[in-house]
Amino acid sequence: TLNSFDYEEDTFYTFVIIVADHGVPRLTSDKMVSVYILDDNDNSPILSDTIYRKGLLEDFSIGQTVFKFNASDRDSGLYGQIYYELVGEFSDFVVGLESGIMSTAGLFIGQSGRTIDFQIRAYDNEGVDPSLFDLENVHIVVLTPDYIVEMVLNRSPDYITINQHSIEDILTQAVGFVVVIDEISPFYDTLNLIDPSRSTVNIHATHSTTRTLIDGIELLKKVDENEALINTLLFTAGVQLAEPIAPRDTTLVSTELALIIVSSILLLFVSCCGCVLCLLLIRIYRLRRRKRAYARSYASLSTFLPSQSNISSPTDMHSITNPLYLSPYGDTSYLDKPASIRYESQELTMELFSQDFDLLASPVSMVDLFGEDVSDIDGLSSEVSRVLVDYGSEDGSGISII
Repeated sequence: TLNSFDYEEDTFYTFVIIVADHGVPRLTSDKMVSVYILDDNDNSPILSDTIYRKGLLEDFSIGQTVFKFNASDRDSGLYGQIYYELVGEFSDFVVGLESGIMSTAGLFIGQSGRTIDFQIRAYDNEGVDPSLFDLENVHIVVLTPDYIVEMVLNRSPDYITINQHSIEDILTQAVGFVVVIDEISPFYDTLNLIDPSRSTVNIHATHSTTRTLIDGIELLKKVDENEALINTLLFTAGVQLAEPIAPRDTTLVSTELALIIVSSILLLFVSCCGCVLCLLLIRIYRLRRRKRAYARSYASLSTFLPSQSNISSPTDMHSITNPLYLSPYGDTSYLDKPASIRYESQELTMELFSQDFDLLASPVSMVDLFGEDVSDIDGLSSEVSRVLVDYGSEDGSGISII
Protein backbone atom coordinates (compact mmCIF):
# COMPACT_ATOMS: atom_id res chain seq x y z
CA THR A 1 0.00 0.00 0.00
CA LEU A 2 1.04 3.52 -0.66
CA ASN A 3 -1.11 5.08 2.08
CA SER A 4 -2.57 4.05 5.43
CA PHE A 5 -6.21 3.16 5.71
CA ASP A 6 -8.77 4.64 8.10
CA TYR A 7 -11.96 2.74 8.71
CA GLU A 8 -13.73 5.94 9.73
CA GLU A 9 -12.91 7.45 6.30
CA ASP A 10 -13.44 4.46 3.97
CA THR A 11 -14.73 1.08 4.99
CA PHE A 12 -13.94 -0.69 1.69
CA TYR A 13 -12.28 -0.24 -1.72
CA THR A 14 -13.31 -1.69 -5.11
CA PHE A 15 -11.08 -1.94 -8.18
CA VAL A 16 -10.52 -4.08 -11.29
CA ILE A 17 -7.39 -6.19 -12.00
CA ILE A 18 -6.59 -6.72 -15.70
CA VAL A 19 -4.13 -9.38 -16.88
CA ALA A 20 -2.75 -9.17 -20.47
CA ASP A 21 -0.17 -11.06 -22.52
CA HIS A 22 2.21 -9.78 -25.20
CA GLY A 23 0.86 -11.82 -28.08
CA VAL A 24 -0.78 -10.65 -31.24
CA PRO A 25 -3.61 -10.22 -30.90
CA ARG A 26 -3.17 -9.29 -27.22
CA LEU A 27 -5.37 -11.32 -24.96
CA THR A 28 -6.61 -10.03 -21.60
CA SER A 29 -8.59 -11.11 -18.56
CA ASP A 30 -10.04 -8.92 -15.79
CA LYS A 31 -11.45 -9.40 -12.31
CA MET A 32 -13.22 -7.00 -9.91
CA VAL A 33 -11.71 -6.95 -6.44
CA SER A 34 -13.26 -5.54 -3.21
CA VAL A 35 -11.10 -4.82 -0.20
CA TYR A 36 -12.80 -4.31 3.19
CA ILE A 37 -11.08 -2.30 5.90
CA LEU A 38 -11.27 -3.60 9.44
CA ASP A 39 -11.75 -1.18 12.29
CA ASP A 40 -9.18 -0.62 14.96
CA ASN A 41 -9.42 1.11 18.33
CA ASP A 42 -7.73 4.27 17.14
CA ASN A 43 -10.22 6.90 18.36
CA SER A 44 -10.79 8.07 21.92
CA PRO A 45 -14.25 8.77 23.36
CA ILE A 46 -15.08 12.48 23.56
CA LEU A 47 -17.35 13.84 26.29
CA SER A 48 -19.88 16.44 25.19
CA ASP A 49 -18.69 19.07 27.73
CA THR A 50 -15.30 20.17 28.93
CA ILE A 51 -16.61 20.89 32.44
CA TYR A 52 -19.76 19.91 34.24
CA ARG A 53 -21.17 22.34 36.84
CA LYS A 54 -24.30 22.04 38.90
CA GLY A 55 -25.94 23.52 41.98
CA LEU A 56 -27.86 21.11 44.20
CA LEU A 57 -30.38 22.17 46.83
CA GLU A 58 -29.89 20.87 50.34
CA ASP A 59 -33.10 18.81 50.11
CA PHE A 60 -31.90 16.93 47.03
CA SER A 61 -32.95 13.33 47.76
CA ILE A 62 -30.97 10.15 47.33
CA GLY A 63 -31.23 8.63 43.85
CA GLN A 64 -32.10 11.84 42.00
CA THR A 65 -30.37 12.38 38.67
CA VAL A 66 -27.70 15.10 38.58
CA PHE A 67 -26.14 14.63 35.13
CA LYS A 68 -26.58 12.50 32.06
CA PHE A 69 -23.07 12.24 30.63
CA ASN A 70 -22.78 11.80 26.89
CA ALA A 71 -19.68 10.81 24.98
CA SER A 72 -19.08 9.80 21.38
CA ASP A 73 -16.54 7.48 19.79
CA ARG A 74 -15.89 7.22 16.06
CA ASP A 75 -14.86 3.61 16.33
CA SER A 76 -17.37 0.86 15.61
CA GLY A 77 -18.42 -2.30 17.37
CA LEU A 78 -16.77 -3.06 20.67
CA TYR A 79 -14.24 -0.32 20.05
CA GLY A 80 -17.07 2.20 20.01
CA GLN A 81 -18.78 0.96 23.20
CA ILE A 82 -18.38 3.65 25.88
CA TYR A 83 -18.26 3.18 29.63
CA TYR A 84 -18.31 5.75 32.43
CA GLU A 85 -16.70 6.01 35.84
CA LEU A 86 -16.09 8.71 38.44
CA VAL A 87 -12.57 9.59 39.50
CA GLY A 88 -11.64 11.30 42.77
CA GLU A 89 -13.72 12.13 45.87
CA PHE A 90 -17.21 11.16 44.74
CA SER A 91 -18.65 9.21 47.69
CA ASP A 92 -21.91 11.18 47.47
CA PHE A 93 -22.53 10.19 43.84
CA VAL A 94 -22.72 7.13 41.60
CA VAL A 95 -22.74 6.79 37.81
CA GLY A 96 -24.16 4.07 35.57
CA LEU A 97 -21.40 2.12 33.87
CA GLU A 98 -23.08 2.18 30.46
CA SER A 99 -25.94 4.67 30.90
CA GLY A 100 -23.73 7.58 32.03
CA ILE A 101 -26.45 8.74 34.46
CA MET A 102 -24.97 10.23 37.62
CA SER A 103 -27.23 10.33 40.68
CA THR A 104 -26.89 11.17 44.35
CA ALA A 105 -25.87 8.53 46.89
CA GLY A 106 -26.01 10.73 49.99
CA LEU A 107 -27.87 13.63 51.60
CA PHE A 108 -26.76 17.27 51.71
CA ILE A 109 -28.92 18.71 54.52
CA GLY A 110 -27.06 21.45 56.40
CA GLN A 111 -24.20 21.51 53.87
CA SER A 112 -25.02 24.76 52.07
CA GLY A 113 -21.92 26.25 50.46
CA ARG A 114 -20.09 22.92 50.24
CA THR A 115 -18.23 22.36 46.97
CA ILE A 116 -17.46 18.92 45.57
CA ASP A 117 -14.95 18.41 42.77
CA PHE A 118 -14.09 15.19 40.97
CA GLN A 119 -13.78 13.92 37.38
CA ILE A 120 -15.80 11.88 34.94
CA ARG A 121 -13.95 9.37 32.79
CA ALA A 122 -15.41 8.00 29.56
CA TYR A 123 -13.46 5.05 28.14
CA ASP A 124 -13.85 2.31 25.54
CA ASN A 125 -12.72 -1.27 24.98
CA GLU A 126 -13.65 -2.42 28.49
CA GLY A 127 -11.08 -4.85 29.85
CA VAL A 128 -8.98 -4.85 26.65
CA ASP A 129 -5.72 -3.05 26.03
CA PRO A 130 -5.42 -0.46 24.66
CA SER A 131 -8.37 1.38 26.23
CA LEU A 132 -8.74 5.01 25.21
CA PHE A 133 -10.55 7.59 27.34
CA ASP A 134 -11.57 11.19 27.89
CA LEU A 135 -11.44 12.87 31.30
CA GLU A 136 -13.36 16.02 32.31
CA ASN A 137 -13.97 17.94 35.55
CA VAL A 138 -17.18 17.94 37.57
CA HIS A 139 -17.96 20.78 39.98
CA ILE A 140 -20.89 20.51 42.40
CA VAL A 141 -22.00 23.14 44.92
CA VAL A 142 -24.68 22.66 47.59
CA LEU A 143 -27.22 25.52 47.74
CA THR A 144 -30.16 26.89 49.64
CA PRO A 145 -32.98 28.59 47.71
CA ASP A 146 -31.58 32.00 48.77
CA TYR A 147 -28.85 31.65 46.14
CA ILE A 148 -31.16 30.82 43.24
CA VAL A 149 -32.66 33.29 40.77
CA GLU A 150 -35.52 32.30 38.48
CA MET A 151 -35.89 33.63 34.96
CA VAL A 152 -38.28 32.96 32.09
CA LEU A 153 -36.94 32.62 28.54
CA ASN A 154 -38.98 32.71 25.34
CA ARG A 155 -37.87 29.33 23.99
CA SER A 156 -38.81 25.73 24.75
CA PRO A 157 -36.94 23.66 27.35
CA ASP A 158 -35.42 21.50 24.61
CA TYR A 159 -33.98 24.54 22.84
CA ILE A 160 -32.59 25.95 26.09
CA THR A 161 -31.01 22.58 26.93
CA ILE A 162 -29.25 22.42 23.56
CA ASN A 163 -27.95 25.98 23.95
CA GLN A 164 -27.36 25.83 27.70
CA HIS A 165 -23.63 26.51 27.63
CA SER A 166 -23.98 29.43 25.22
CA ILE A 167 -26.59 31.01 27.51
CA GLU A 168 -24.39 30.43 30.57
CA ASP A 169 -21.46 32.12 28.82
CA ILE A 170 -23.64 35.10 27.85
CA LEU A 171 -24.93 35.56 31.40
CA THR A 172 -21.41 35.17 32.80
CA GLN A 173 -20.12 37.82 30.44
CA ALA A 174 -22.96 40.22 31.30
CA VAL A 175 -22.94 40.04 35.12
CA GLY A 176 -19.26 39.38 35.80
CA PHE A 177 -19.90 36.20 37.81
CA VAL A 178 -19.71 32.58 36.79
CA VAL A 179 -23.36 31.75 36.08
CA VAL A 180 -24.59 28.17 36.09
CA ILE A 181 -28.01 26.92 34.96
CA ASP A 182 -29.21 24.44 37.56
CA GLU A 183 -32.64 23.51 36.26
CA ILE A 184 -34.62 23.92 33.04
CA SER A 185 -38.34 23.21 33.31
CA PRO A 186 -41.59 23.95 31.42
CA PHE A 187 -43.24 27.31 32.05
CA TYR A 188 -46.73 27.32 33.61
CA ASP A 189 -49.07 30.22 32.91
CA THR A 190 -51.60 31.79 35.29
CA LEU A 191 -54.07 28.97 34.55
CA ASN A 192 -51.42 26.40 35.52
CA LEU A 193 -51.14 25.25 31.90
CA ILE A 194 -47.83 24.53 30.19
CA ASP A 195 -46.70 27.16 27.70
CA PRO A 196 -44.52 25.19 25.21
CA SER A 197 -42.95 28.40 23.87
CA ARG A 198 -41.36 29.35 27.20
CA SER A 199 -39.03 27.88 29.79
CA THR A 200 -38.40 28.47 33.47
CA VAL A 201 -34.67 28.54 34.23
CA ASN A 202 -33.07 28.51 37.69
CA ILE A 203 -29.54 29.92 37.92
CA HIS A 204 -26.90 30.55 40.56
CA ALA A 205 -23.53 32.32 40.40
CA THR A 206 -20.10 32.14 42.01
CA HIS A 207 -17.10 34.49 42.09
CA SER A 208 -14.73 33.64 39.27
CA THR A 209 -11.68 33.66 41.56
CA THR A 210 -12.82 32.74 45.08
CA ARG A 211 -15.59 30.44 43.87
CA THR A 212 -17.80 31.64 46.73
CA LEU A 213 -21.54 31.72 46.19
CA ILE A 214 -23.31 34.95 45.20
CA ASP A 215 -26.46 35.77 47.14
CA GLY A 216 -29.61 35.64 45.04
CA ILE A 217 -30.50 39.30 45.72
CA GLU A 218 -27.04 40.46 44.62
CA LEU A 219 -27.22 38.33 41.49
CA LEU A 220 -30.68 39.72 40.74
CA LYS A 221 -29.39 43.30 41.02
CA LYS A 222 -26.56 42.54 38.60
CA VAL A 223 -28.99 41.02 36.11
CA ASP A 224 -31.35 44.01 36.38
CA GLU A 225 -28.49 46.45 35.85
CA ASN A 226 -27.39 44.63 32.70
CA GLU A 227 -30.78 43.53 31.33
CA ALA A 228 -30.34 45.40 28.04
CA LEU A 229 -26.92 43.85 27.48
CA ILE A 230 -28.21 40.41 28.39
CA ASN A 231 -31.06 40.65 25.87
CA THR A 232 -28.65 41.86 23.19
CA LEU A 233 -26.30 38.96 23.78
CA LEU A 234 -29.09 36.42 24.16
CA PHE A 235 -30.45 37.53 20.79
CA THR A 236 -27.37 36.01 19.15
CA ALA A 237 -28.42 32.66 20.64
CA GLY A 238 -32.02 33.13 19.51
CA VAL A 239 -33.29 33.70 23.06
CA GLN A 240 -34.89 36.62 24.91
CA LEU A 241 -36.05 37.28 28.45
CA ALA A 242 -39.80 36.64 28.46
CA GLU A 243 -40.59 37.99 31.94
CA PRO A 244 -38.85 40.01 34.65
CA ILE A 245 -36.34 38.02 36.62
CA ALA A 246 -37.17 37.29 40.25
CA PRO A 247 -35.47 35.53 43.14
CA ARG A 248 -36.89 32.18 44.00
CA ASP A 249 -39.73 32.64 46.54
CA THR A 250 -38.92 30.70 49.70
CA THR A 251 -41.05 32.47 52.34
CA LEU A 252 -44.58 32.78 50.97
CA VAL A 253 -46.89 29.90 50.35
CA SER A 254 -48.15 29.81 46.78
CA THR A 255 -51.69 30.99 46.09
CA GLU A 256 -52.75 27.51 45.00
CA LEU A 257 -51.46 25.91 48.19
CA ALA A 258 -53.14 28.58 50.32
CA LEU A 259 -56.46 27.95 48.58
CA ILE A 260 -56.12 24.22 49.12
CA ILE A 261 -55.44 24.71 52.84
CA VAL A 262 -58.38 27.12 53.28
CA SER A 263 -60.70 24.82 51.31
CA SER A 264 -59.67 21.83 53.42
CA ILE A 265 -60.36 23.72 56.67
CA LEU A 266 -63.78 24.86 55.43
CA LEU A 267 -64.65 21.35 54.28
CA LEU A 268 -63.67 19.93 57.66
CA PHE A 269 -65.75 22.57 59.47
CA VAL A 270 -68.82 21.93 57.30
CA SER A 271 -68.43 18.17 57.79
CA CYS A 272 -68.30 18.57 61.57
CA CYS A 273 -71.36 20.83 61.54
CA GLY A 274 -73.19 18.32 59.38
CA CYS A 275 -72.39 15.48 61.77
CA VAL A 276 -73.59 17.49 64.78
CA LEU A 277 -76.79 18.44 62.95
CA CYS A 278 -77.47 14.83 62.00
CA LEU A 279 -77.01 13.72 65.61
CA LEU A 280 -79.42 16.41 66.79
CA LEU A 281 -82.02 15.43 64.21
CA ILE A 282 -81.72 11.79 65.17
CA ARG A 283 -82.15 12.71 68.85
CA ILE A 284 -85.18 14.88 68.10
CA TYR A 285 -86.68 12.15 65.93
CA ARG A 286 -86.29 9.58 68.69
CA LEU A 287 -87.82 11.90 71.31
CA ARG A 288 -90.73 12.66 69.00
CA ARG A 289 -91.32 8.99 68.33
CA ARG A 290 -91.28 8.18 72.02
CA LYS A 291 -93.70 11.02 72.83
CA ARG A 292 -96.01 9.99 70.04
CA ALA A 293 -95.91 6.39 71.29
CA TYR A 294 -96.88 7.50 74.79
CA ALA A 295 -99.59 9.75 73.44
CA ARG A 296 -101.05 6.99 71.28
CA SER A 297 -101.04 4.61 74.25
CA TYR A 298 -102.82 7.11 76.52
CA ALA A 299 -105.33 8.00 73.83
CA SER A 300 -106.18 4.35 73.29
CA LEU A 301 -106.58 3.66 76.98
CA SER A 302 -108.91 6.62 77.45
CA THR A 303 -111.58 4.96 75.27
CA PHE A 304 -111.73 1.93 77.59
CA LEU A 305 -111.45 3.57 81.01
CA PRO A 306 -114.53 3.95 83.23
CA SER A 307 -115.61 7.32 84.41
CA GLN A 308 -114.32 8.58 87.73
CA SER A 309 -117.78 8.17 89.28
CA ASN A 310 -117.43 4.37 89.09
CA ILE A 311 -114.83 4.46 91.87
CA SER A 312 -116.33 4.44 95.31
CA SER A 313 -113.73 6.56 97.04
CA PRO A 314 -110.16 7.89 96.57
CA THR A 315 -109.00 5.48 99.24
CA ASP A 316 -109.66 2.65 96.81
CA MET A 317 -107.12 4.03 94.32
CA HIS A 318 -104.43 1.52 95.32
CA SER A 319 -106.53 -1.45 96.13
CA ILE A 320 -107.63 -4.35 94.01
CA THR A 321 -111.10 -2.87 93.93
CA ASN A 322 -109.71 -0.01 91.86
CA PRO A 323 -110.51 -0.85 88.21
CA LEU A 324 -107.25 0.87 87.23
CA TYR A 325 -105.06 -1.34 89.38
CA LEU A 326 -102.30 -3.02 87.32
CA SER A 327 -102.03 -6.74 87.52
CA PRO A 328 -99.19 -7.52 85.06
CA TYR A 329 -99.58 -10.89 83.46
CA GLY A 330 -102.03 -11.87 86.20
CA ASP A 331 -99.24 -12.02 88.76
CA THR A 332 -100.95 -11.48 92.16
CA SER A 333 -97.58 -11.17 93.88
CA TYR A 334 -97.64 -7.51 92.85
CA LEU A 335 -100.56 -6.80 95.24
CA ASP A 336 -98.18 -6.15 98.11
CA LYS A 337 -95.82 -3.99 96.05
CA PRO A 338 -95.83 -0.14 96.15
CA ALA A 339 -98.36 1.50 93.88
CA SER A 340 -95.58 3.11 91.82
CA ILE A 341 -94.31 -0.16 90.41
CA ARG A 342 -92.73 0.54 86.97
CA TYR A 343 -94.20 -1.54 84.25
CA GLU A 344 -90.92 -2.06 82.34
CA SER A 345 -92.15 -3.26 78.95
CA GLN A 346 -94.52 -0.34 78.40
CA GLU A 347 -92.64 2.25 80.55
CA LEU A 348 -95.90 2.96 82.47
CA THR A 349 -96.35 3.19 86.23
CA MET A 350 -99.11 2.86 88.74
CA GLU A 351 -98.23 6.35 89.88
CA LEU A 352 -99.13 7.66 86.43
CA PHE A 353 -102.55 6.00 86.50
CA SER A 354 -103.32 6.97 90.07
CA GLN A 355 -102.21 10.60 89.92
CA ASP A 356 -103.51 11.32 86.41
CA PHE A 357 -106.76 9.45 86.67
CA ASP A 358 -108.80 12.57 86.07
CA LEU A 359 -107.02 13.01 82.73
CA LEU A 360 -107.32 9.39 81.66
CA ALA A 361 -110.88 8.82 82.88
CA SER A 362 -112.42 11.07 80.27
CA PRO A 363 -111.60 11.72 76.62
CA VAL A 364 -109.32 14.73 76.34
CA SER A 365 -107.28 16.39 73.62
CA MET A 366 -103.73 15.05 73.71
CA VAL A 367 -100.80 16.94 72.13
CA ASP A 368 -97.39 15.47 71.41
CA LEU A 369 -93.94 17.16 71.66
CA PHE A 370 -94.42 19.04 68.39
CA GLY A 371 -97.94 20.31 69.15
CA GLU A 372 -99.72 17.69 67.02
CA ASP A 373 -103.13 16.48 68.22
CA VAL A 374 -102.99 12.71 68.63
CA SER A 375 -106.14 12.11 70.70
CA ASP A 376 -107.93 10.55 67.74
CA ILE A 377 -105.24 7.96 67.03
CA ASP A 378 -106.44 4.41 67.61
CA GLY A 379 -104.29 1.47 68.58
CA LEU A 380 -101.13 1.20 70.59
CA SER A 381 -97.56 2.09 69.54
CA SER A 382 -94.92 -0.45 68.74
CA GLU A 383 -93.53 -0.03 72.23
CA VAL A 384 -96.75 -1.51 73.79
CA SER A 385 -97.27 -5.03 72.57
CA ARG A 386 -100.87 -5.46 73.57
CA VAL A 387 -103.19 -3.85 76.06
CA LEU A 388 -106.23 -5.76 77.22
CA VAL A 389 -108.67 -3.75 79.28
CA ASP A 390 -111.20 -5.72 81.23
CA TYR A 391 -113.44 -3.87 83.66
CA GLY A 392 -116.80 -5.58 83.01
CA SER A 393 -117.06 -7.67 86.15
CA GLU A 394 -119.58 -6.73 88.77
CA ASP A 395 -117.07 -6.69 91.58
CA GLY A 396 -114.92 -4.21 89.68
CA SER A 397 -111.91 -6.46 89.72
CA GLY A 398 -110.21 -3.90 87.50
CA ILE A 399 -107.87 -3.63 84.54
CA SER A 400 -105.34 -6.19 83.46
CA ILE A 401 -102.56 -5.05 81.17
CA ILE A 402 -100.55 -7.77 79.45
